[in-house]
Amino acid sequence: GLGALPLAYLAHFRFKGEMAALAALIMAFQFFGMATTIASAVLEQIGQEAVYDVVKYAFRLIPHYCLGRGVLDITGYYDEAQSYERESVMARTILANILSAGGAEGFDPEDIQLNADWMDSTFFAGLPEEQRSAANELVGFILDRVEGGPPKLWTADRLGYHMLFLLLDAVLFMSAVLYVEYKQTRIAKTVAKYTGRKGALEPSHLVQ
Repeated sequence: GLGALPLAYLAHFRFKGEMAALAALIMAFQFFGMATTIASAVLEQIGQEAVYDVVKYAFRLIPHYCLGRGVLDITGYYDEAQSYERESVMARTILANILSAGGAEGFDPEDIQLNADWMDSTFFAGLPEEQRSAANELVGFILDRVEGGPPKLWTADRLGYHMLFLLLDAVLFMSAVLYVEYKQTRIAKTVAKYTGRKGALEPSHLVQ
């Protein structure tokens, strides 16, 4: 709403009737919001990240894209979080079983930390020498799967830039609205001054 309302008010100057403006803007906002959101998702899916990295800044000038893409990114975050949780539980269970098979007792899967430092200082220390090399490859594979920790929602690429551009859109479009209103008011005053017909031309009816 913060970015879309000034844009809608700015665009309505091109119409003579409120209902015509309402119908046209609803269709335009739906089309551009859906088209840009779908286009961004398709570009990522087909491996065209370089193209998306360029066009996304133009897309973000459309508030409805910021909303649609933000919702899409939130959905992706929850999918990633659930996948990470499943893989973390499986990884801890596998590592606990390896330790138990090596004769190390008392390791709870929840106590296992999925990082290289803990593995070097604790996991491999709890294994007999002959089993360390065999476990090394499996441990490397597991750590690669969960590397970086759980996904984060509040990052610049996921939500930060969308919210920042919504704020910038609001400032930009509101500034444009104030400029148009100021310009039209001055035109109306000039016309009234030289014609003597006060109120003959209302600012809202002057289309630039």
